Amino acid sequence: MLLGRISLIVVLGVAARSAQAQSDPTESERSHRIELLADLDEGSLSHWKEQRLARRPSRYRVVMEDGRAVVQAESYGGNSGIFRALRFAAKRVRAIAWRWRVAAPLDGNRKEREKRGDDFAARVFVIFDAREGPWSGRALCYVWSASQPVGSMYRSPYSEDVAMIVVESGGHRASSWVDVRRDVLRDGFPDRRCHYGGYRQHAEPRHGVVREYGGGTLPPSPQLIPSRPDSFRETGGLHLLLKVLLVIVLPFLVLLRGSTHAWREGGLSAWMALLFGALLAAIVLTVYAARVSARVSGRPRFLQMAKWVAVPIVVLYSGYAALHLSQRSAKSAAVRDYYHSLHPVLRVSVGTLILFDRDALITDLRRTPEDYRRMQLPVNPASLHFPQPDGYVHAVDLRTVGRSGLRNLFLSAYFRLIGFDTLRHEGTADHLHVSLPNRAISH
Repeated sequence: MLLGRISLIVVLGVAARSAQAQSDPTESERSHRIELLADLDEGSLSHWKEQRLARRPSRYRVVMEDGRAVVQAESYGGNSGIFRALRFAAKRVRAIAWRWRVAAPLDGNRKEREKRGDDFAARVFVIFDAREGPWSGRALCYVWSASQPVGSMYRSPYSEDVAMIVVESGGHRASSWVDVRRDVLRDGFPDRRCHYGGYRQHAEPRHGVVREYGGGTLPPSPQLIPSRPDSFRETGGLHLLLKVLLVIVLPFLVLLRGSTHAWREGGLSAWMALLFGALLAAIVLTVYAARVSARVSGRPRFLQMAKWVAVPIVVLYSGYAALHLSQRSAKSAAVRDYYHSLHPVLRVSVGTLILFDRDALITDLRRTPEDYRRMQLPVNPASLHFPQPDGYVHAVDLRTVGRSGLRNLFLSAYFRLIGFDTLRHEGTADHLHVSLPNRAISH
């Protein structure tokens, strides 16, 4: 049977472990119940780990109340959590039940949906796909609110991946034990594995002292219910598509924009500027690869990902784009022969355009005074089609005839985004003139 992985995070307070935390369980439920606080009778929290979220941590300790061991959490403007990892049969355990008590809600907090007011007397987290640690992945956060109505659901002001669910509100039941049971699959993400869950609470300095007790169990349920909180139904395919496009485009943008900026603003030579942009792109790809490695193996392996994945990809791609131009992308054999005379940063930028736009066509690169006389045009000594002091041509002409207005608009916007100058020449020789910008620092 496929196993999921769950742990509990408790920040500043937990609820009491008690047989009355829910209705009497069936024999089947008893056999599959997972006691998260079974070690309290020994006065120990040895199976739980603390995660600090601020310089001043909260205080956790086991105390006796009415003959039962409970966890007491106190915060004096602190913020930390305790969490526990365990494995369970995901298809047989899906609900979480706990009992908690707070001395008082955080009265006066009316901005709980904003970052500055994201503070509660108590929170319980269940976190999904948290392979990089207890505070990563999507999460359900059950809260004891000061002002929000019970049943409210909304996204956390800190992360769209955290659904805030109000299960208790106000102070009418403060100082009393309150039983809670939730179906985490109905509340959350049935297509995800459970990795972490937990109780959380902290107090900002403006709210002073908060005290809470807690405990919990995970009883089974006979069936899975494929539903999600309404707040997450708003995230549609367009949002996902934009994220995917950003992930794909970002390394190219960093490579090209970084190279252009280094050449123009930093005064670097052509190949050094390209090397600078390549280094930035390699850093981005290293982060991507490290995240994949962390999900697969549990370790990011930054150095190995940089050495064996990111750097080879950037070097091979930059070299290919700078040195190769297919005949299909050049108007004539002469244009293709002159390709290596084009500035390297401009070459890699044109090569990247061709990767995404297979119909892009270079119509002109390098010119001589004789070319202007043959076209019956006055010679322009300042033309960037002439070799510049660094030995490279700093301009290229691209075809616009036979292309839609939208594609030509994309063409111009692409080069402007990178940092180049563009100028549309219309008439019988309609084309887009693209050139390197003037340098801010002379080389």
